Amino acid sequence: MKASLFSGKISFLILSCAVCICVSAQTQGAEAALRSGLPPGPYTGAEQVMTIGAEGKPGYADNLNICHIRILAADRLQADFPSSTGIPEGVELQLSATEPRVAWTARLHGNTYKGVAIPFSPEADVFRLEILREGKLIAGSQQFYAICGSGAVNKQENTRQQ
Repeated sequence: MKASLFSGKISFLILSCAVCICVSAQTQGAEAALRSGLPPGPYTGAEQVMTIGAEGKPGYADNLNICHIRILAADRLQADFPSSTGIPEGVELQLSATEPRVAWTARLHGNTYKGVAIPFSPEADVFRLEILREGKLIAGSQQFYAICGSGAVNKQENTRQQ
């Protein structure tokens, strides 16, 4: 009887430690993602593909397309960039700046991929995605997402804890 009671207490202790580790890991990941001010998760939005005029001035197509991004823990961003094949190219970007705006960048195939989040309202962000080659803008898009800012995330966390 004592042996089974003792093993039950050990099992409870091991389970408690495992729960603490999982909760701690989730909290650390969420805190890391909050540095960008945008909560992790997949988002679907509307996109306007960039057109580049003769003088290199960007403009945007009138039609809207469906687009997707994924904000990952540790301040990473997965975004689909326009490509020459017409099939969007998924690129994972690292957080590179938080001032004056949150920006992510990656180097791939000799190009610099850049994503900039521009707050439009407390519930909406516009992402400008750009592809640069040798510092010259060669392609991009602007994408619109309904994303609650970090204030809403903190409010949700407080509600869950109560």
